[in-house]
Amino acid sequence: MDDVKLGQKVFVYYNLHKHLWSIKDVKTGRVIAHEYEVRLYRPEFKVNEKGRQRVLRDKRKNVHAGVEGYVTNHSWPRDSEGNYVWDEWNRVTYNPYKYTTFVTVKEKTPIGKAFWVTMHAFGKQGRGSKYGQYPENTNVRPTVTAVAASQLVTS
Repeated sequence: MDDVKLGQKVFVYYNLHKHLWSIKDVKTGRVIAHEYEVRLYRPEFKVNEKGRQRVLRDKRKNVHAGVEGYVTNHSWPRDSEGNYVWDEWNRVTYNPYKYTTFVTVKEKTPIGKAFWVTMHAFGKQGRGSKYGQYPENTNVRPTVTAVAASQLVTS
């Protein structure tokens, strides 16, 4: 992530062509990187309703949903004493045909914000492909795992 700076506010969405996360600078609106893994602090899950309606009408995918937050390199968020700041993870999903918002995978409850999120993509298969580092995982869906703000341990 050479073009992405720690603390930078970005909008991240899954790129269907590259099978990676596209990272867009919020200030400029330009895509600045494509990555297999992205970690964000204070993420907000965003769905553009007009874009969602266009998907439902045209039955064709478009970029209308993603996660906005601040880039971090921390893999396990901890408080100042080194204790983990959550008590469980939630996998998050979004499907414009089923939901109007992002939802937790297990309970299907809407999620708008979280404390921290990690997003994984598994690349695109292809010999010599710039993005084909993980061809054995080609058919694995991208995953988003979040720590909801309401789940912070308050000890």
